[in-house]
Amino acid sequence: MPKELAPRLILKEPNPMKRELMIERYGLGRLVSEAGEAINVSRDGILFVLWLPQERQPCVMVEVTCPSTGKKYRLRVPPQTLSVRAAVAWTFGLQPRQYCPKIET
Repeated sequence: MPKELAPRLILKEPNPMKRELMIERYGLGRLVSEAGEAINVSRDGILFVLWLPQERQPCVMVEVTCPSTGKKYRLRVPPQTLSVRAAVAWTFGLQPRQYCPKIET
């Protein structure tokens, strides 16, 4: 396995087991945000999609920032998710219309 992993090397790896190890080492969230396509951007975050080789569905992740620490988090959401709002609502077990925070902490 190369010491310096890069998204293009990971996505081109033909061996599924080796690719899985590379993704684990690199980080799925990092891979998706660096190699994926931003399909929705809002003040609440960024929704990324990435088709991984040999997968039936895309990997969809929402990147959000903690308002108190500034730390970024990437959360995997269902592949049919189309908006940041829907993704964040889903992480709370809510529908987008139900997600109406008044204050973030």
